[in-house]
Amino acid sequence: MTDSVLQDAPRVNRVSGMVVSSAMRVHTALGPGLLETAYKACLLHELRKQGLKADNQVQLPVSYDEVTIDLGYRMDLVVENRVVVELKCLRKSGQFNGHSSPHT
Repeated sequence: MTDSVLQDAPRVNRVSGMVVSSAMRVHTALGPGLLETAYKACLLHELRKQGLKADNQVQLPVSYDEVTIDLGYRMDLVVENRVVVELKCLRKSGQFNGHSSPHT
């Protein structure tokens, strides 16, 4: 790791903690069962309310063979230009990517 990455780690950890706390607040307030867009909009509001720079649907181009290719990839949220947040909503507890957990 480079020195700059190590020096930035405490800030990334602080921002990550604020993101997790904000996400928990949003989910506690809204409860389960809403679409991802609702949670994303509320989380974006919550992060900005705390004074964080949070961008929505940030383009993520792919570089290949010295060419930048726009494949339409988008990051849900980017916080403080350091933390990428990808939201996922589940239809029921224990379900992810169409598979059920063996513990449900």
